[in-house]
Amino acid sequence: MENQEIKGFHYSIKKLSSFEFIGFTKIVNSGGEMYDEIIQKKEKWELLKKMNIINKNVYGIASMDKECPEGKYRYTMGIEKDGKLCRG
Repeated sequence: MENQEIKGFHYSIKKLSSFEFIGFTKIVNSGGEMYDEIIQKKEKWELLKKMNIINKNVYGIASMDKECPEGKYRYTMGIEKDGKLCRG
């Protein structure tokens, strides 16, 4: 993975194989809305981290689809589904 910079923003490119993703989804103006909602409401953050056992990486995925009103998009904050759902 190589760190790069575009217009003052640092980023890195990471190649992942496909995986199933589970989490919370909402149509929003900004992904920050969803992030704030999940982080500030500790129960959602704790539930998200317990959605599986092996991989604890949290991802944010934005998409535009036909259900999104103009100027908004679907934002999902979730974790890789590994088939080993934590029950406690």
